[in-house]
Amino acid sequence: MTVDGVSTPVDVESTLSFPSEARITGNGGCNAYSAPLGVAANELDVGPISKEGRVCAADVMAAESTFLGALQTVRSFRGTDLFLYLSDETGRQRLSLSRVPQAGAPNAPPR
Repeated sequence: MTVDGVSTPVDVESTLSFPSEARITGNGGCNAYSAPLGVAANELDVGPISKEGRVCAADVMAAESTFLGALQTVRSFRGTDLFLYLSDETGRQRLSLSRVPQAGAPNAPPR
């Protein structure tokens, strides 16, 4: 994953899931988060992000803050089978995420 073109630290794993068309969830690296989501064509509107209040190492917290800050600015997306690219309202790519197939899904790696 990259945020503003910079790879996140190897020991920080931020995730993004779309459990419904109206909500995103994930983990910022330390805390679980969720937010309402509006979707129209290739446009996204990420609502206020709520997260747990855990405290982790300073570098993990900084990476999480950068990730969630970028996610909050997302207004459009494009994707391939392997990657999701999220951009702000100016078209600047803020996040690049790789897809991780769910266990049990077609072509999912064995656990």
